[in-house]
Amino acid sequence: MSSLKAVVFDIYETLAFNGPGLWLNSFRKIRESQNLSVDEGILWDRWLSLERNFRHRRLNLTTMELQRPFESYEEAWISCFVQVFKEME
Repeated sequence: MSSLKAVVFDIYETLAFNGPGLWLNSFRKIRESQNLSVDEGILWDRWLSLERNFRHRRLNLTTMELQRPFESYEEAWISCFVQVFKEME
C-alpha cells in the first residue's frame, strides 16, 4: 500500500479558467454594489498589485517555504480591499 496522503493541484489556469474577464466582471459587481465611481479595471489593478505583494510575502520563491505567520487568501484579500478602499477615500 502506498504512503500517499494527499494530492495537490494548482487549479487556476491549470484545471479551471481564471482569466482577467472573470475578475473584471467580479470587480464590476463590487463597484456597483458599493456605489463606487471608479472604473472596475482601475479597482482591479490596485487590488491586484496588493494581492501580488501578498503572494510574494506568503511564499519564499527561493526556498519554497511558507512564511510565518500564515495568512490565508481570505485574510489577505480582505486586507487588500480594505487598503484599496482607504486609498480611494
